[in-house]
Amino acid sequence: MNVEEMLEEINNLKEKTDKKSYKRYKFELLKRLILRLESFSDCRECSELLEEFSFVIQDMKKDSLKTVPKSYRLILKKSKSHLQKKHKLVPKGYYTELGLTFGVSAGLIFGTVFSNVIEQTSLIGMGLPLGIGIGLSIGSYMDTKAKKDGLII
Repeated sequence: MNVEEMLEEINNLKEKTDKKSYKRYKFELLKRLILRLESFSDCRECSELLEEFSFVIQDMKKDSLKTVPKSYRLILKKSKSHLQKKHKLVPKGYYTELGLTFGVSAGLIFGTVFSNVIEQTSLIGMGLPLGIGIGLSIGSYMDTKAKKDGLII
């Protein structure tokens, strides 16, 4: 099964599913992964993952879409991990999440230091919004840059 056929089958499966199953199957991520794997056709592992995807999609076509097969979840995880490690791609919103995490941490540290300098413990929470704001802005900037450079899965 080639990539165009796989994408067509995914669209057919999308039409057959309800909203709940649609979210569980992550069809948009699946399409992006398949297209990304195809773009790295010179990579042997990417070609193998594409073959596995074709088998999994054929199995999904045969089975009912009420439960997500374990093989489907595994191939999604495996291909996402391969693209991240070998081809240095990142999932959508990766840097924003990372920036938020570091922003909260830095904000708490900044708030603690600031409240100790002023000797008012009630100001300890002042650093949190500041850190979140800075972390989100840096993270969203990095996500925009990654998207512009074509590094988003």
